[in-house]
Amino acid sequence: MFVDFRSFTAGARSRSPQDVSDRLDGAFAVLVEILDRHGGIVNKFLRCTGFLALSRAPLDGCDAPTARWPRRARC
Repeated sequence: MFVDFRSFTAGARSRSPQDVSDRLDGAFAVLVEILDRHGGIVNKFLRCTGFLALSRAPLDGCDAPTARWPRRARC
């Protein structure tokens, strides 16, 4: 899954750096918690405004049990 915030730059221009940082931290915390709840992991953060996430990724070798995401995560 690819996550990126639409119109981030335009919205960030009208806010203080602290406000932008706080909003990103809050959004990432919620999204990462949802991923974790559904067996996903963050593969990498992209710059400061997005990330790549994986489902069914082996965490402890090829024989590790993997979780499946539902078709749509319910928040």
